[in-house]
Amino acid sequence: RWQRSEAGIAGAWLSAPFGVYRTADGHIAIAMASLSVLAELLDLPELATYDDEDRAYRERDEVYRMIQGRLLERRANDWLGVLATRDVWCAPVASFEDIVRDPQVEHDGLLTTVDGPNGEPVRVVGMPVRFSATPGTVRSGPPRVGEHTDEVLASIGFSEEEIRSMREDGAV
Repeated sequence: RWQRSEAGIAGAWLSAPFGVYRTADGHIAIAMASLSVLAELLDLPELATYDDEDRAYRERDEVYRMIQGRLLERRANDWLGVLATRDVWCAPVASFEDIVRDPQVEHDGLLTTVDGPNGEPVRVVGMPVRFSATPGTVRSGPPRVGEHTDEVLASIGFSEEEIRSMREDGAV
């Protein structure tokens, strides 16, 4: 049975180094890299001992933690420069604030404005993929916290009375 990594690696079937890592000033995503290459670039010789697919998968949480510990020591752009020297597939992880200030995002029209919970305009990420014959749109703004709680609880089998009781008890 597949189990999700404790370290937070995206999919149950993926092993480190695939994942998002914190750095001293942000985050970077690493997609593809040989652990022996990373061992050299990060000055972590012990990583090379995990360069067997089965072992790297079995012990992916430990591998992730080793890489994570090292990446916290420097800034994201510093690490991206180091990793680029050996063509490691990696990229910075942008915050929403970074995205809304990105000139390319603006040029491509990837942001849209929708009505927020109180009717105020809210900038959100729009449709990332566009088709000429069937253009998509963002039809509503973000929900309020808890706005769909009753529907979700009902969909997993709770009765109206049970949901009401949970509300009265302060559980939801």
